[in-house]
Amino acid sequence: MSELGAFVAPTNFDIQIFEARAQAHANLNEWRSVIANADQAVAAGSRAPWLYQIRADARYELGDQQGAIADATLALAGQPTNSNALVTRAFALLVSDRPETAIADIELLVQTAPDRAYALEVRSYFHLTWGRLDAALADARQSAALAPTSPDSAVALGRMLAERGDGAAALAQCNRALGLAETALTWRCRALAYLILGQHGPAAADIKRSLALNNASSNSQIAMGRIELAQGNARGAIERFNEALSLETYDSSGVFMFRGDAARALGNLDQARLDYLEAKKRDLGRYRSELAERLTALPAQ
Repeated sequence: MSELGAFVAPTNFDIQIFEARAQAHANLNEWRSVIANADQAVAAGSRAPWLYQIRADARYELGDQQGAIADATLALAGQPTNSNALVTRAFALLVSDRPETAIADIELLVQTAPDRAYALEVRSYFHLTWGRLDAALADARQSAALAPTSPDSAVALGRMLAERGDGAAALAQCNRALGLAETALTWRCRALAYLILGQHGPAAADIKRSLALNNASSNSQIAMGRIELAQGNARGAIERFNEALSLETYDSSGVFMFRGDAARALGNLDQARLDYLEAKKRDLGRYRSELAERLTALPAQ
């Protein structure tokens, strides 16, 4: 035997250890460690769909959308109706400007998911992205009816009601969500409801609670920026919108539109126009009319 020793092939026990570590790190949202252990498990011979799925989640959270798509595809090759893999791939495709493929994954999710309430909740957000607000609200209502104790379903309904401008109904739903669980999502839900109602102080207090629970949430950074802009702090709002962009949000069209509003509030009309045009390029329908109004309101060049 050489000084380096004989090669020892990995065993099933080794695979189980790496898989267990990957899952444990996933439970703690320690994404780089998830990938490291999943890589070792795959190198040792694991081909478990759930392992590819959690590695896809980790890659998505770290901004590696192509890696997330590839891993989710591997998970789906072994388990074609893996709900989590379908959702991860759909959002990664959406961020990667491949929305037509993303919606196909969501429709398959709705057809096959054992948790129909969750599938409808997810589809409601996709309808919102396309500007199909009636369909988004219908899905959110059905999700909340199917899962009355789900804070996430309540949040989805609160969000869609807020998007419709019905602040009072949104506030009621978000309060219901908070009664079920105090999470970053439920606090943000109520912050947006308060924003729609013009109650900026309570909105700011709630979004700070949301960010305290998850400071890396692009959606909470966007909400904070909108609230700061409503409070007259346009420079602070721009910082929040820039932070959201650095986190690679799937609502990048909204970020550019709101950042354009902040630039306009500061009198920087050229920058506002650039941001509105960038938002228009990225928009899938959700902000079409709002962007048209904003661009029309700017002085002609």
